[in-house]
Amino acid sequence: MDFYSPFWADAKQSLVSGLDLRKATAARVKENPISRSRLYPALCEGFLSWWNEKRRWRNEPFQAISNSRKARFNILELGGLLKINRILEITADDGFRRVIYGYLRQEPLNLESARVGLWILKEAFPDVDQENLRILDVMRGQSYGFLDCPLESTEKEIMLQRYKELLSEWDNLREERRDRLF
Repeated sequence: MDFYSPFWADAKQSLVSGLDLRKATAARVKENPISRSRLYPALCEGFLSWWNEKRRWRNEPFQAISNSRKARFNILELGGLLKINRILEITADDGFRRVIYGYLRQEPLNLESARVGLWILKEAFPDVDQENLRILDVMRGQSYGFLDCPLESTEKEIMLQRYKELLSEWDNLREERRDRLF
């Protein structure tokens, strides 16, 4: 599990089962106050701000489904694989549907990254209409869809370049570690 997984699990459960997210966040901070005391409360308030605002737009019951979807996105050109999980799906009886990937990092999500992320979601979930895909910058309570970030046909190239940079960074870290061990 990474640093953000416990918070995101709690956030989704707050919609699925009515878990009190503020209390759950306080309990998570109490478990590990050194690393969670600053970011977890900010994530909580951003998520609740987004949720309360979106809920006002709809005046009907909804169903939230935690971990409803998973996908593997193969990066054939580089022999890589992106695992897409921890998805939140929200539906309503009138056909309303959102498939939401939570962006939980401290740095704000920029439009180019949101656009690339939406492109990856579209490729990874071809059975979902792109109008239903969203990326949620949780800390800022801001969601992004294709109307906010229209595709420009450069998303694949941007993703490949970023993936190459990550592979290079990973190789450098591995070399540094090997040098320290020997």
